[in-house]
Amino acid sequence: MSLIPISTIHSTNCLQINIQQIQTTFQWSYSIESLSSIELIYHINSKISFIPIEISIKHSQTLNELFSIKTNLQYDSNRDFYSIDLYNYLLRLNNRNNLILQIILSNQTCQTSHGYVIISSKRLSSNDSQLITKCRLKTMEINFEELGLADLIIRPKEYTFTYCDGSCLNIIPQQQSSFRTFLQSILSQKHSNIPQLNCHPSEYSDDNFLLRQTDGNMEIYPIKNAIVKQCACL
Repeated sequence: MSLIPISTIHSTNCLQINIQQIQTTFQWSYSIESLSSIELIYHINSKISFIPIEISIKHSQTLNELFSIKTNLQYDSNRDFYSIDLYNYLLRLNNRNNLILQIILSNQTCQTSHGYVIISSKRLSSNDSQLITKCRLKTMEINFEELGLADLIIRPKEYTFTYCDGSCLNIIPQQQSSFRTFLQSILSQKHSNIPQLNCHPSEYSDDNFLLRQTDGNMEIYPIKNAIVKQCACL
């Protein structure tokens, strides 16, 4: 399964519990519905096959422990870090999104280990029907002769037409979307007076066409904003 990284969560602190153990803390505030992977990663100055860890997940306000587990970080020699996927653990919590993840590592210090949580979603194939529901850039191969435009547009004969299509519901907060856009996506589903966001072009580029003029002469014209480069929920 190919994954698209969405966001990175850095640990909020690192505490030396005792000589042999450290505790790192992560704030979790995401909805798990549209995610496929929640990977806990540590860069550690050692190369053993696995490292024992204790994972404790708590409510962020009450600090009540929802569950805990003892498991292992597995070493990935190709990428040179230790990791474990937390997706199935967080899935047990019925999509709660105000959580604290406390991780206890053995035989480490705050100077020798650095932790991250990498959030990813599934990269859908072009045949996946779910892809239609997300705002994205789409392409269509067109032939100007078939469109009856061959006398006007001399070159190119065939062209890749780009456009935006898809839904703007359930936007995930990330670098590509503003906080206002994220809120409007949610509010528009609950309040009829808040307009829904639509999928529109957000970046263009120009292109050149060889066109026939009214007097029959042909000339190359630069056409502004002929190509859609990116789409956004606006």
